[in-house]
Amino acid sequence: MEPLERMVLDFGPGDVHDPEFSLERGAGRETITAGAISHRGVSTVFDPAAPVSRPKAVALTFDDGPWEDSTGGVLGVLAKEHVKATFFLVGRQVRRFPELVRDELKAGMTIGSHSFSHPQPFGSLPPATIDREIDQGLETLSELGVHTKLFRPPGGAVPPRVVTTARAKGLRTVVWTVDPADWRPGATPDQITDSVLRQTKPGSIVLLHDGGGDRSATVEALPRIIDGLKKRKLSFTTL
Repeated sequence: MEPLERMVLDFGPGDVHDPEFSLERGAGRETITAGAISHRGVSTVFDPAAPVSRPKAVALTFDDGPWEDSTGGVLGVLAKEHVKATFFLVGRQVRRFPELVRDELKAGMTIGSHSFSHPQPFGSLPPATIDREIDQGLETLSELGVHTKLFRPPGGAVPPRVVTTARAKGLRTVVWTVDPADWRPGATPDQITDSVLRQTKPGSIVLLHDGGGDRSATVEALPRIIDGLKKRKLSFTTL
């Protein structure tokens, strides 16, 4: 049996949780547990000290960009629907397509880092590699004048070593509530739309992708996702 490592975090009534899995706010204690050797098999348990608050809003987030064939399409849909979103960018893609990052900024989108090269399993990497991946990802953004406080680890890996490293750099680790697996080969617009609308509730953080491969299905699904959430009287927010 692999030994375990634990990290215990206390949050006050108005604190943004870190790592952040949803838009819920509330006082309580979060315990993160992972294998002490593999740094995998991560579990998180939040023990509220009082009722949590859930805004009647959701956060749409997009990973793995910027991407030549899809980021522009996502931005076009968001502009048409008057919706703001949060983009978690891979550093090497930022260097390839800086003009797309500028387009995101001009559109009023929020930018976070998604490491430099998106290695996985991220939490099992040597500490020096984790540190370097975070620093280099931030460096590519700072070259464009972007100074973010948001970090999403590849694969949503949040063992204590990742959360601790990000916090030491002044970053909040953001994960997600809803994953429609739009990144899977063969995912269709109908499947992506149905999965998001079935899982999303007030306070959800929705994971989507504008990069990492062919994301035409995500672009096609996006207007229907937004329309379905608007029909539920949900608003949209950034992180």
